[in-house]
Amino acid sequence: MTAAVASAKPFAHCGIRPVEPRHDMAALAGLIEQAFSERLDASGRRMILGMKMFARAGSLGWFLGRWFLPPAAYPQGYVWEEDGEVVGNASLLPVSGYQQRWVMANVVVKPEYQRQGIARELILASIEHARRSGGKRIILQVDRDNQGARTLYENLKFKTLSTRTTWLRKENGEWPHADTQDQVRPRTSGEWRGHWALAKRLHPEGLLWPFPAVASLFRPSGFENLFGLGKPKHWVWQEAGRLAGAVSIRSELERRLLRLMMVVEPEWREDIESGLLCEAMQESAALADNFILDYPSDVAREKIERLGFKAIRELTWMGMNLEENET
Repeated sequence: MTAAVASAKPFAHCGIRPVEPRHDMAALAGLIEQAFSERLDASGRRMILGMKMFARAGSLGWFLGRWFLPPAAYPQGYVWEEDGEVVGNASLLPVSGYQQRWVMANVVVKPEYQRQGIARELILASIEHARRSGGKRIILQVDRDNQGARTLYENLKFKTLSTRTTWLRKENGEWPHADTQDQVRPRTSGEWRGHWALAKRLHPEGLLWPFPAVASLFRPSGFENLFGLGKPKHWVWQEAGRLAGAVSIRSELERRLLRLMMVVEPEWREDIESGLLCEAMQESAALADNFILDYPSDVAREKIERLGFKAIRELTWMGMNLEENET
């Protein structure tokens, strides 16, 4: 028995190889859960649970999972094996609708295999894969307090784009009010281009992960009021005829949850956020009880907290222009 086991070991694969979602789904789910279990949101936990369930169903589960699981459950990218066990992963996916923009995610190595250069090799292979596939840009998110990972990405020529706090406000039976709220009004249809221009200038990396700041997020739609019973989706604050800030709402997959997307001119930060957020939340009360907001870290923290929000995560967005980093 011992001889048989020993003779089988040399045939087990070791090193890097492309990910094979059909065979690696269970291993990927385990790695991601082990590394990020404390920081997974509800959608992430559902994905992990679904990946495990469909992986147990074999080939049929792999096929059916494509109908029920998000694209992140079927990534491109690379894994690292030791004696046939998947011990590291770097997932890679093109952004839907923006095929030259790629997302790198779930870069993880089991603790006992860390500090051996595995993560670096997985990242480098993924960068080359995106470049060969026509990608022009790779973006990723890393926890602000994960200095080791940030240093690794910086050494590989990723640049910091922004750092944002994710805020969550859960239903508490009370709606806040700001003294400055009367200065906020619904955006007119003719103001959408100015709103878009402000977002592109302040956040060229994008507002809604992982998409760029595209016109469709701001352009009026003939259907945007269909389910809102005529209520607006965008509000603005002007100073001396100039757009100082704006906030928009967007539905999330979670029931009764709306995403707030806010942009504010730097000179007006700390002054107008409360008014914008209060107006948007009160006007959207019929649609949601809970609100989520990503906003630049260390900006208007106390004011956002006074509105009932709690900080749940701080993420640094990083990116690489592949055309500038060709080897």
